[in-house]
Amino acid sequence: MPSYEFTLINYPPSITTEKVRWVMRHYGIKIVEQRMTLSPGFLFTVLRNFPRFRKSPPYAIDAVNGLYFREPDDIIDYFDGRPETGQRLLLSPEQQHNDEVIKIKQAINLAGGHIRPWAYSYITPNKAMFLESISAGAPDSQKRFVRMVYPLIAYFTRNSLSPDSEKLPVHYQALEQAFDLIDGVLADGRAFLQGDQLSNLDIYFCVHAAPCVMPAQYAGGGVLPGFEQVPTRMRPLVDAFRQRPTGKFVLRMYDTLRLI
Repeated sequence: MPSYEFTLINYPPSITTEKVRWVMRHYGIKIVEQRMTLSPGFLFTVLRNFPRFRKSPPYAIDAVNGLYFREPDDIIDYFDGRPETGQRLLLSPEQQHNDEVIKIKQAINLAGGHIRPWAYSYITPNKAMFLESISAGAPDSQKRFVRMVYPLIAYFTRNSLSPDSEKLPVHYQALEQAFDLIDGVLADGRAFLQGDQLSNLDIYFCVHAAPCVMPAQYAGGGVLPGFEQVPTRMRPLVDAFRQRPTGKFVLRMYDTLRLI
């Protein structure tokens, strides 16, 4: 029976990376993280891996077994139900096409499409918080570089990633719509979004919604700010998300199933 050990080359706060981390943890697959932040080293890594992956990180690589993944869906397709993992995340064919699944996927798409600009609009202007988030675990040389170029980042994002951005209300409303949909699904008191065990739908929604509620366990800790450190204008919004059934669900899932 094969044994797996992946190197996960990644950008620490990446949503895709966090889904890969959680999926692999669920399957009991060992990963060794190689974190990077915005720097020449990051660019060289992307260029070196571009012929194989055609996209930026994350890159999950087990060269011994000849396995190369970037998307969590591909990892699930390969490992789900294999004897060496003994774990499943995919719903049964009967479950995959019911009306609730359609709503859940709509919520995942809404959150996924709007969480990055919403969260970064509050975090990017805060130099210390932004640099800590995007550099957690990266090499010191890369941290020094991104600290040096932060004034340029702040200058070029001052309109698009700002608490005063004209587009910010649109992103916030989309996130509220996603929470509305999941609130409805959870109204009967169920523990998981579908069925009686964790599925890929739970993982994907919780990861996309994580910056709305700031769970301490995201990325193993140290990437998202703690609730008390959240920027002043963002904190009441995060608190309101936390008080909702969906927010409590995301926090519980992170607390019990996305262990560090």
